[in-house]
Amino acid sequence: MIMKHRLLSMLPMALLAALLMPAGSALAQTKPPVAKPKPAIPLIDTLKPLRLQAQFGIWKATNNTAFVADFKKALALELKVKDSASGVFFTVQSFRLGWRKKEASDDYKTGRRKVISTFNAVPVEGAKLPEAWQKEMNDALQATEEVLFEQILVIHPVTKRLQMAPALIIKLR
Repeated sequence: MIMKHRLLSMLPMALLAALLMPAGSALAQTKPPVAKPKPAIPLIDTLKPLRLQAQFGIWKATNNTAFVADFKKALALELKVKDSASGVFFTVQSFRLGWRKKEASDDYKTGRRKVISTFNAVPVEGAKLPEAWQKEMNDALQATEEVLFEQILVIHPVTKRLQMAPALIIKLR
């Protein structure tokens, strides 16, 4: 008796749910999911790997030693990245500029002056060095220091995807 009463009380709710459900709902019928087509990737990406090379002025990964005076003249130039196989230039999205520089410091224990090496880095949007860093480098660059272009993100000209280019380290003399 109790079981019949419980079933009868659930019947109006089931009828109401069936009337309110749309005909194509998941409970009424199930359809297999339709696979969305993937966008076509050009063959340039799938056939041969890219050989990206960073370049700042005349300095590349193969030619990475510079005179201080020459490097100071090139501070206003842009960082460029190209595929060495095809010669196509990529748009630089951002990079990290690092400067391993020498500074004089007083040793508080001995009282003598020491030359220490410090590392400064800043994230840069775009392909040009920030104005403040151009001015600072123009005033303070010395021989035996290093300028690093790291974590270079570039935009592929065809697929518009972000890719990482290898770092460029320029040693000053």
